[in-house]
Amino acid sequence: MASIWVLGERGLACLQTQHARVSWLLSEVLAVLPKARSQSPPWHTRDRVAATAHRNQTRSQGSSRSIRIAHGLATADGQATGIRPPHRGLEMKEFHCILQTKGGIGKSVAAAWLAQYLLNQGRAILAIECDQSNRTLSRYQRLQTERLDLLDKDQQIDRRRFDALMERLVEDTEPTVIMDNGQASFVPLTQYLVECDALSLLEEAGRQSYVHCVVTGGQLGPSTLSGLEQILAAFVDSAHVVVWRNGHFGPIDDEAYQKIVEASGAELREPVHLDRWSKPFEDDVQEMLQRFLTFEEAIHSPDVGLMTRQRLTMVQRRLFGEIQFAVSMEPLEAAHA
Repeated sequence: MASIWVLGERGLACLQTQHARVSWLLSEVLAVLPKARSQSPPWHTRDRVAATAHRNQTRSQGSSRSIRIAHGLATADGQATGIRPPHRGLEMKEFHCILQTKGGIGKSVAAAWLAQYLLNQGRAILAIECDQSNRTLSRYQRLQTERLDLLDKDQQIDRRRFDALMERLVEDTEPTVIMDNGQASFVPLTQYLVECDALSLLEEAGRQSYVHCVVTGGQLGPSTLSGLEQILAAFVDSAHVVVWRNGHFGPIDDEAYQKIVEASGAELREPVHLDRWSKPFEDDVQEMLQRFLTFEEAIHSPDVGLMTRQRLTMVQRRLFGEIQFAVSMEPLEAAHA
């Protein structure tokens, strides 16, 4: 019964859609490979095609096991646990940048949970906090966050500091990087990344870029959707854009959201849904956040009772399944122009 609750109707629908597309994706990859070999593309393009074929082969190995793995609910032997085993081999190093025009909508929480998911996968990470007005990520001791003040006294990008970070990323001296940014750095950082074509440079160096955008409902909804529109306009061709749909502020305007996606021509990956839970679950998660604990720290804390541990484990499973859909699979939310 717990597994059914975690997946829900929306999760099952997504799985059915994804399963139906596996055969099509395999045929597309097989059609592309001979042409790709004859044209001798850059090495990072060949790796991307190979990685796609590897993911598709993994998805085709048994329907029940594929369902559990797709939601981050399986071990190597296919037993449901809520934690997916580390993925090794063809995966590129990654740069994850959390951006939005508004503050107080859950950007730092998204960054913290993304970092925890990647750690749970056995990935080595570097968490960077660039939000000078809200130092949230650096208060998680487990994440060992590095502070980076991107803005100078004129609220412009300190190019020397960000240039140095880019060199570290290009030189491949850092593991998977998660960078949390504040409201004030949105415009200057976006301008810097676009002007310098920085994300394309990272891709050429073998590092894939993801731009994460939180959208909400309620009073902040229009502003966050406007931020998404700006992000798609700036990065649709140079990064994977991942949307986090935060339902804790009210229902999101789906019609406006879809119009923005269609107008951009983007193919978005499956969004991360931060839905509301019942009060006992909400209270446990809020207490964990207020103490700046990771899921693993809270679940294994001697101060946490049996049922609190159970509720946090259920939330972790569902959340990590959502994140895995967003960062590990091919685009599912294609625009319909």
